Amino acid sequence: MVAYRIELRRSPLRWWTPLLAVVTFAVMFRARGGEWVGVWPQASSAAELSAMYLAPLLAAAAAWAAVRSSQRGITEILTAAARPRWRVEASQLAATLSYGLGIYVLAAAVAAAVSARLAGPGFLWPAYIALGAAVLAICAGVGHVVGRLSRSRFAVPAICGLALFLFLNYLSAPAESGSAGQEYSSQVLQNLQFAGAGAPWQVFRTPALAVRLALGVAAVVIAVAALNPWRRPAWSRRSWRPVVVVGVIVCLAAGLAALISAGPLLTERAVTIRPVCTGAAPRMCLWPEDRKYLPQLAAISRRLATLPPGLVAVPRQFHEQSLLLDKGTPVVVPGSFADIMGGGDLPFAIADMAAGIVSTTFPHACAAQPGTPPYDAWLNLTNWLTLRAAGNQAAAPPPAPGGDPAAAARIVRQPEASQVAWAQQQEKDIRNARCPA
Repeated sequence: MVAYRIELRRSPLRWWTPLLAVVTFAVMFRARGGEWVGVWPQASSAAELSAMYLAPLLAAAAAWAAVRSSQRGITEILTAAARPRWRVEASQLAATLSYGLGIYVLAAAVAAAVSARLAGPGFLWPAYIALGAAVLAICAGVGHVVGRLSRSRFAVPAICGLALFLFLNYLSAPAESGSAGQEYSSQVLQNLQFAGAGAPWQVFRTPALAVRLALGVAAVVIAVAALNPWRRPAWSRRSWRPVVVVGVIVCLAAGLAALISAGPLLTERAVTIRPVCTGAAPRMCLWPEDRKYLPQLAAISRRLATLPPGLVAVPRQFHEQSLLLDKGTPVVVPGSFADIMGGGDLPFAIADMAAGIVSTTFPHACAAQPGTPPYDAWLNLTNWLTLRAAGNQAAAPPPAPGGDPAAAARIVRQPEASQVAWAQQQEKDIRNARCPA
């Protein structure tokens, strides 16, 4: 413990901790524009995202501290000391990790505190918090190893931190679909991911999470126990460094292989819980974790309930698409709307509701060709319903391409009778669509 306390006082993070905390909180609160507040899985993801930025800085600090202890004469003194060398290494790495984990735990606690009022029952998802801690341990261990193998006090720590930053944030980006080769590459990248998006319909796969936690433990153990020069005089620093470098490369390759073999990090969550819904018809149903959006959806429900009777067929219930999953893919049916991952997604959910109302009203309508009156009428009616449900144009998404968006925006401001007459004309044009023979 004495050595650990000494390392806490000697660590460069002692002076940089306030700045690192500011960076960590800035990253966390800027995630999704702060829309994660009040949604437990998104709050968990925001806390973990802060670790993705803190970890490279922690790696640079660990490398700097290790380089400092590897300066000329220090290694020989530590080797000849009565205290086992691994204890010295452990104290140094433990001090670095203590600062990093302390900032991370504080960020997670703040995320929980600011979300508690809006989020309702529940708490931060432990898997996200554990994964963030594993990322910190991996980066600190890698930084310590790099520092022990180098004599550069500034360049190597900086390069190490930058490389890990690019590595982590590249792997955190969502994979894109494309050709067969791109899809294979995307699958590999999904197996290497270290972050989740905080979607309530996704959870971490146990094998993939276990591998990442094991890598965090392994990184610390290797950094502490596997880099000590042998006490035999024949094993000089120049003698053991190539052996250690080869060993580190083998460990990195084994770690990547373990990540790939463990499969994707995320999988769909089984819909075994009861969704939360608004009261009056049409009901709006969400994942329980998205309950903070119920007031906005209740207002949308009230606007849809005031549509002129007999004009359109409004489904009695709407729900987030991911509440109906088919092999991990959301099922899009009339009455479903895009999952809400933030307030910015509400306009697009409204557009899906409007499209669902038109599809429910005309379940057997023929597919019209773009540019024809039936096609434009379908889009006009959808745009008008979107504006009615949104309550104002500012809350509505961009209009669907085609039709006459300006006409819908103009009609929605006119008296109810004029709107009904215009909507009925659009419906008449839809019914006049000619079905192919």
